[in-house]
Amino acid sequence: MGKHEVSVVILTVGLLMSACATTTSLREHAPTKEFTSTRSAQDVASCINDSWKNAAPLPWMTVPVSMEIHPDKFTVAQIQPAGLIVPETVRVMVDVLKDGTGSKTRYYEYLSTQIGDTLKLVEQCQQSSPLKPAP
Repeated sequence: MGKHEVSVVILTVGLLMSACATTTSLREHAPTKEFTSTRSAQDVASCINDSWKNAAPLPWMTVPVSMEIHPDKFTVAQIQPAGLIVPETVRVMVDVLKDGTGSKTRYYEYLSTQIGDTLKLVEQCQQSSPLKPAP
């Protein structure tokens, strides 16, 4: 491989790696959508976590989802696992903040690469008796 080809490969890998989203980088921009709910932050976050895990296109699959618990909020993220040259990327995430007896949810997307209708599932989880996600 010549010097020019090596430069192109290094540039391509660098661009791919810089295009990856993290929870921190998503929070640097305004949320795609915000919600308020009478449900507790823990209930809403657990609902979103479970709904996103089950949003896989095939029944025997699960979608990689992580949930972090903080003193004032819960963060739920749908993850794109790391590949050969691309690091782990957050596809979509929510911060569910405690707000009195209810909660506020901030929904963030990364290039709309999420699996399933994540926004609809987040909306359903805001309801006092959430709808069950469609199979």
